Amino acid sequence: MLSFPLNTDEVVLVVLDNYEDHKNKAENLDPETQGTQSRWVQEVLKVQGHVSPSPDVMTRVPSWRSIVNDKGEINVPMEDTKNPKFWSRVCLHNMAKLAKVATTIRRVLESLFRYFDNGDLWTQHGLALPVLLDMQLLIENSGQNMHLLLSILVKHLDHKNVIKQPDMQLNIVEVITALTQQSKVQASVAVVSAFTDLLRHLRKSIHCSLEDSSLGVDIIKWNRNFQAAVDECLVQISNKVGDAGPVLDVMTGMLENISTVTVIARTTVSAVYRAAQIVASLPNVSLSKQGKLGSFFS
Repeated sequence: MLSFPLNTDEVVLVVLDNYEDHKNKAENLDPETQGTQSRWVQEVLKVQGHVSPSPDVMTRVPSWRSIVNDKGEINVPMEDTKNPKFWSRVCLHNMAKLAKVATTIRRVLESLFRYFDNGDLWTQHGLALPVLLDMQLLIENSGQNMHLLLSILVKHLDHKNVIKQPDMQLNIVEVITALTQQSKVQASVAVVSAFTDLLRHLRKSIHCSLEDSSLGVDIIKWNRNFQAAVDECLVQISNKVGDAGPVLDVMTGMLENISTVTVIARTTVSAVYRAAQIVASLPNVSLSKQGKLGSFFS
């Protein structure tokens, strides 16, 4: 059984330092260029579709059993044995197998996130997106719930490394959106949790927009961009829920526990109303769910 050392940060540091040069990682994630997918996103699409992936795609990394035989002999080309990038990807492949244990994969992912935080690698040309796309695909191929990665990453928006860095928060939301677009539809607690946490961020952003007059121009601009990014991310995640019911339950809970503070109550209603609009567009929603949604604001 795979196990992981206590100091995951040191292991992740070595693995990702050798993963690949930090250049040419991903195409621009800016909303104006979202129509252009990165090479890494295209590779994932190839794997999921009918086109053969390139030799660099993560899923082509062989298992450890095929790399080393029973005699301890290495069964890979000499060129690969001398390539740190190859061994780095083998390590990442083995890390993804730890997804069978939720607490362990959480430790691994949090170490990955801290590495990206410290190097400011969530940007459009950073290392975060390609690594996490690989990780997500490997988790899926191992038969585990890939949405756990999304849920943990959304919670990372509140991490002390991130919460006071607005640009990094925006970059992370854009990475979450890109990852979500490449995930599969699967009803799970993890994806509903991700939706719930993002809805909370949307409410905060709406609250901030009510105070525009007292904020600086840069903060106003950032908040508008952040709100738009969170909104788009909610749309993408809602498409992966597969069933409107759990999301409607979340919305019901928010309204049942609404604050008595007027401004917070207003922003909560605004966020829930937007969530209702998003969920209303979900495909294959049963008549009973549609009836439940229709009663929300009727």
